[in-house]
Amino acid sequence: MIVLPLINTAKLGFIRRIGLIRISKLRNSGTVKFTENNICISMNKNIIHYYFEDINRMTIHGNLYKEYLPTLLEPGVHSDKILQSGLTKVILEFEKNKIEINFLITTKREFQSLVSILKKWYLSKRFKIKEYDHTKSPMLLLNPYNSYEVLQVIKNELGVKLYK
Repeated sequence: MIVLPLINTAKLGFIRRIGLIRISKLRNSGTVKFTENNICISMNKNIIHYYFEDINRMTIHGNLYKEYLPTLLEPGVHSDKILQSGLTKVILEFEKNKIEINFLITTKREFQSLVSILKKWYLSKRFKIKEYDHTKSPMLLLNPYNSYEVLQVIKNELGVKLYK
């Protein structure tokens, strides 16, 4: 289980690039809790549960976490890898409607917790999961910078066909 702050993207504007962490604390839009069996949103003293039995498809748009900062000595590091916002969007598709959840991944620990839950979701095969980075390219386990070899190992482990 992991609890992350919700972000209201309609209210961010230009400041979005400057201080997402500070804004998320000041505006306190609520929280989203991810577990193995559901997603729970807490906003303004209201709690909404989305159970995976009802979900047909999940689409994730994200780019690592806020504190991600590789060393420049790593092979293949590009300038777009240096700054990540951590802003992540999950779209849950049900039979008749879609729900969009925007939240912030701040630390490596939060990122790793969410990835471990995401692995359990893939292995459960309850619904389809599609992941995209900020350039709308496919990715796997919230990391758009995995090498081809690493992607193949993860795909085999999870039983996933990434590009279909």
